[in-house]
Amino acid sequence: AKAWTPQKESPQPEREIVEEREPQPEREAPQPEKGIAARVVAAEEIREDKWEQILATYETIHPYGDGRVYVKLEPKDFVIMQGKYQHLVNNSFLLHGFYNYRYLILGKEQGKEYYLGVPGVFYEREKMVALMFGFEAFDCEGGNTSPGGFGYYLRRVEL
Repeated sequence: AKAWTPQKESPQPEREIVEEREPQPEREAPQPEKGIAARVVAAEEIREDKWEQILATYETIHPYGDGRVYVKLEPKDFVIMQGKYQHLVNNSFLLHGFYNYRYLILGKEQGKEYYLGVPGVFYEREKMVALMFGFEAFDCEGGNTSPGGFGYYLRRVEL
């Protein structure tokens, strides 16, 4: 039985590849002040458009009986939030509230701040658990939090 031996290839002469390109017009470099300011303004417009799009897409509710508008969400809808908040889909406190009430809320407060809310009943012990899982506030209809009152545990998020 013969052993296989690779054949040596004969060296190929190197060829020079020349590409002909049409001359490109020179572009003016963006001015830093205008470029950055334009991007900040564009980012604000995108956020506003995104919130308007969310309001048009999801069921809206008034959880506090006033003019504040929130939308009902499910964990599968977290793709609308920035990447650093999408991990909340695995937050045990949030999932516990969702499985009990079958919805979560997202709303815009004080101009540019967005809050994710988990429905629940206010108790000191529940408040401590909510804090451990990143929910820093509780709000209810009328604004008077009392033990046993229904409302929403809230945390700030970005869209």
